Amino acid sequence: MNDNIKTGIFVGVALVTIVAAILSGPKSIDPSFYNDEGDVFFAAFTSPDQVAKLEVTEFDEATASPNTFVVTSEAGRWTIPSHSNYPADAKTRMAKAAGLLIGLEKSAIRSDKPGDYADLGVEDPTEADAYSKGLGTRVTFRDKTGESLASLIIGKEVEDRQGMRFVRLPGKKRTYMAKIPTIVDTQFSEWIETDLLQLDSWKLKKILFDNYTVNESTGRVEMGDKIWVNKKDNSWTMDGVMEQEEFDDTKFGEVTGELGGIKIVGVRHKPKGIDADLNI
Repeated sequence: MNDNIKTGIFVGVALVTIVAAILSGPKSIDPSFYNDEGDVFFAAFTSPDQVAKLEVTEFDEATASPNTFVVTSEAGRWTIPSHSNYPADAKTRMAKAAGLLIGLEKSAIRSDKPGDYADLGVEDPTEADAYSKGLGTRVTFRDKTGESLASLIIGKEVEDRQGMRFVRLPGKKRTYMAKIPTIVDTQFSEWIETDLLQLDSWKLKKILFDNYTVNESTGRVEMGDKIWVNKKDNSWTMDGVMEQEEFDDTKFGEVTGELGGIKIVGVRHKPKGIDADLNI
């Protein structure tokens, strides 16, 4: 084999080795991959006053379907459609919820791969079925025209990064890390005034115990004894108590305390035949 042939072989082997090293070695990342880190997700969303509707969708494993909690404003009145349009005490609560997305920055890019969604917990719950894994919570704020002000799928917490979560814009591939210390609360009791009677128990002066019963077979109300209890000089007395009978007024302090502490935990439609004053 002459020298020219040997030289050609060595050059060829060298080129193959260089190409293999390039293909198998670490690849540089295009700087444009990071071009939106630090940007605000929803620049036009600047105030809770813009919000006319909130939708929070989570996947309900019991029904194997997405479940959406909605708080909406109509004619200046906030209601919860899923609970018989019960009035929502949304002024401060909506501001707190909207504050999670207003000014929210893309702290860091985590992935552009759909295959990572389940591990990061940013699969869209509105597109899920019973076999879906890694589902997030989709939060959407809308204005009075129904247009989206902000919509985000909120996923798992970032390990060792308190207050940071993985998030993704619906319909987009990229997953980010963002500072979201908590998820929007969808408990009914968190969106209403739970104090049913709004009663200052110490102001009570009279209590009527109306001992009626309802005859279920006839549907009639059968009247019983009515007993008045009165408060005077910080002591309770009951009508009809004989001198030789002992009256324990501390029990009525407990009664008034219980009345002042009654909380709403849920609502239902009134049965047919009962009017607004709960009369039959």
